[in-house]
Amino acid sequence: MEPDEGIPYENKTDDGEAGQSSSEQRRSERKRRDRPPLFSPDNFVTKRKPSSATTTSTSLSLTAKKHRTTRHKLPAASAADRLFDVLPNGQPFTCDLCQSPYVCNPLLSKGGSRGKRSRHMPIPRQKLNPANGKLLTLCNACCQSLESPRPARPGVQVSREEKDAYLQEARAFAAHLADRLHDPDAERFYCPGYNKTPCRCLQKYIGAEGNAEQSVERGKELLTLYKQARKLAAEKVYTLDKPADKRPSKKQAAYGSIGLGNGHKRSKRFETFVLQQRKRLKHDFHLCEKATQRVLCYSNNFLHKKLKTEERGRRAERQKGKAALGLLDPLESLGKRHCCVDRCVWMVYSHKNLLSHWRRRAMTSQREARRVLAEMLTPSGGQRCNCYKFIGWVTGVSHGTISKVRAQMQRTKGDREPPMHGLYSFWQRKSSANRSAAPPPATLTHDTEEVDRSYSDTSASDSTSFTGVTGGALSLSAVLDGQTDIVPAT
Repeated sequence: MEPDEGIPYENKTDDGEAGQSSSEQRRSERKRRDRPPLFSPDNFVTKRKPSSATTTSTSLSLTAKKHRTTRHKLPAASAADRLFDVLPNGQPFTCDLCQSPYVCNPLLSKGGSRGKRSRHMPIPRQKLNPANGKLLTLCNACCQSLESPRPARPGVQVSREEKDAYLQEARAFAAHLADRLHDPDAERFYCPGYNKTPCRCLQKYIGAEGNAEQSVERGKELLTLYKQARKLAAEKVYTLDKPADKRPSKKQAAYGSIGLGNGHKRSKRFETFVLQQRKRLKHDFHLCEKATQRVLCYSNNFLHKKLKTEERGRRAERQKGKAALGLLDPLESLGKRHCCVDRCVWMVYSHKNLLSHWRRRAMTSQREARRVLAEMLTPSGGQRCNCYKFIGWVTGVSHGTISKVRAQMQRTKGDREPPMHGLYSFWQRKSSANRSAAPPPATLTHDTEEVDRSYSDTSASDSTSFTGVTGGALSLSAVLDGQTDIVPAT
């Protein structure tokens, strides 16, 4: 039986009659999942509901991105720590210049943790040494330094003749000033400083740009300061409150009864005078340290050497350094700052007492500060040490000083003791050179010993003593040298 033309095919029953409408059809009892509506990028940004046109279009629709609550972690592409890199032939790598066991320095890695190194084994570079033509196996840093060397700074070489000519000119200026002031003490008023170029600070101040009257006034003012400094420098420190006529004599002073320093310690009045006038000469008169010392009669030891007779430190106050000027941040605030990937600042939470101890020691002296830097630069585990930023925040030392201490430890294979001061090594070399240049002491030869024995035998047998012309007893060496005539005593 053919279906009727006016009835839709989907609403027909088996008998050919029209069935129920789509709204009256039985629904399934299963719960359907709602499909997420399609949306456009504009709706995603503006948080608006999608339109009907957007939901019906399927070809140009976009899918929403899910917000991840946790960061997706990629599979680990790193290997365990290794003590050295390996060459293609299986041998351990060592740089021929810096002796580093790594082709790429692990301390300079930028991303991730320095404890996890890449599985990739880097291949070292090879370069010819321009000095001897030898093939060198180098790390990346040494190879880059050979490929693009730093331009050499033009050094200023000052000959000894130029220095001597300047000193001769300066002494002539001081001698002319002494003639004008009619005082020979003014002959010391010249600056001996010569660092690449002559200083001439004292000569410029006294010269007064060609004004003769002002030049004489300035010379007299400096001469007054010099005489007053010499007068105060002659005062000594005595422990006993005695008048001048009852003070210990020079003989008693030689046995240590004169007081602190056995009379070598300067008085408090001289110390106060020097510290006040030194600041005035340097800031108002624009004189250098050497010229100021020539006017006020003091030395570097007077300013910077620690006093053994007192518990206080040096007399002069430090003018440089964040630690000396009190500009260091408190240790509690360092934990909130970022220094490097290793987070050295987290030591504030675990080793705060150690950091405060290092800071106190670094403020005592420069030598002790270098010891503190050596301790903070000691690597842990063979490769990791505190970064320069963190060390500077704790101690207040510049990066240049930290680099020098690190280079010194690399040369000495980890020796934390600072090197000897240049003046100590200079005087040691000079004293050893003087000892080597001195003539050896005179020694008795075999012939002289025989003559001595013959004279001793003769004097013992004859009981005769030799006397000189003046009647005094003569030594055997004077008789043998022929320095006087021998006359037997009757």
